[in-house]
Amino acid sequence: MEDLRFGVLLEDVVEYKSEVRQQRTILFPGRPKKPSITKQLAPKGTLVEAVSSREIEVNYKTILGSSFYLSCKPRQVHKITLQQKNLLEGVKHLHDRTEVLQKLNWVQKLQVGSFVFVTVPTIPLPVQGVVRYIGELPGETGTNFGVEFLEKRGEGTSGGKFKDVTYFECDRCSAVFVSMDQLSSKSYSSVRKSKDIHPCSPDSSATLESNTKVQHSSASMKGDQHRRSPESKAYSTK
Repeated sequence: MEDLRFGVLLEDVVEYKSEVRQQRTILFPGRPKKPSITKQLAPKGTLVEAVSSREIEVNYKTILGSSFYLSCKPRQVHKITLQQKNLLEGVKHLHDRTEVLQKLNWVQKLQVGSFVFVTVPTIPLPVQGVVRYIGELPGETGTNFGVEFLEKRGEGTSGGKFKDVTYFECDRCSAVFVSMDQLSSKSYSSVRKSKDIHPCSPDSSATLESNTKVQHSSASMKGDQHRRSPESKAYSTK
């Protein structure tokens, strides 16, 4: 059975911290004061960990060492595994975490050698690439990905090195290190097999073979259109 003690908030939730301070007076030295309740807002996208549960609600605490606690109803939190929690931790903007929940299952199946599309701020369209590294990076939180470009080579930000540590080797500025929100799965019809790329994904060869057949089929259809009879060509221009 999966361990689903972690979660991500689907909406803003108020969290509480209860403190008891000593009330020091002349008449009643050391007399305890009523608990002081401090409130703050845990925004949507915050990662939480379950500490106790009741019939209707589950008590959580925020993961980043906070002393605040919050009670959540099932509709307020999406339960996730430890692996999924690590993936979402890499996503820096809280509002992006709820947007990528639908692709969590796909991302956690990625392995070194898997084909992906990666979004890079300096390049208008997603770039085709292959995963070269999955894991932690110094100074970064959660799980991150090293992706080598299959196109737009020379327009990346790394050659397989991150903060003077080499995680894989490739051409200069032909790779990036990103979190899961910058990865996407799209049609692989235009993915080309590079001579110096040796994918490890078990389905990669079958995918490329299928895509090659599709490309040949498209090319033959275009050739048939160019070889149409003069009568049909003349008819089409009228």
